Amino acid sequence: MYIRSVFVLFLFLSISTAAIWNQANEPDNGNLGMWEKTQRIFGKVRKQEEKKKPLNEIITDYSDEDDLMDIHWVNLDPEQPARSINLTVTAEAYIKERIEHASANVIVKYGWIRLVNRDYDLCQLLEENSNLRCPLDPGTHNLSVVAQIPGLIPPGWFTIEAVAKRNDDVQIGKVIAVVSF
Repeated sequence: MYIRSVFVLFLFLSISTAAIWNQANEPDNGNLGMWEKTQRIFGKVRKQEEKKKPLNEIITDYSDEDDLMDIHWVNLDPEQPARSINLTVTAEAYIKERIEHASANVIVKYGWIRLVNRDYDLCQLLEENSNLRCPLDPGTHNLSVVAQIPGLIPPGWFTIEAVAKRNDDVQIGKVIAVVSF
């Protein structure tokens, strides 16, 4: 009985993988990259054009053109995060409109496994970790934050996606980081 269940599960996964692979390989006139194909397969259709601006080797800005923040640059020290070290993140961004209050949804994945899906109060985090305070007025702002990276992180690839929104649900920005430990 156990072997039959494993076989049925294996068969189901094989068929599902084949269907996904066929969908990913549909003709696209060479215009779609793997990220776009993956979004098309899993039904994530963009409502508007995103900019895809690499900020460094790890972090990419995927904000929409009409988002409230334009990130100029992000520096990591050290450039490649490692276990049990302090990571210093410095950044500069231009805020287009006043932000009274904001939150961010952060998703952390280990490969395809979702480890974290949590909302954070950005104003509280800014107050606790920087010299910036809400409300944030329009203009250029600089940020420097030191974070301790835990020592018990398993080896492998992690994807961190953060989407920040103002309290009226207007998107501030979106970044995705891909890092290997």
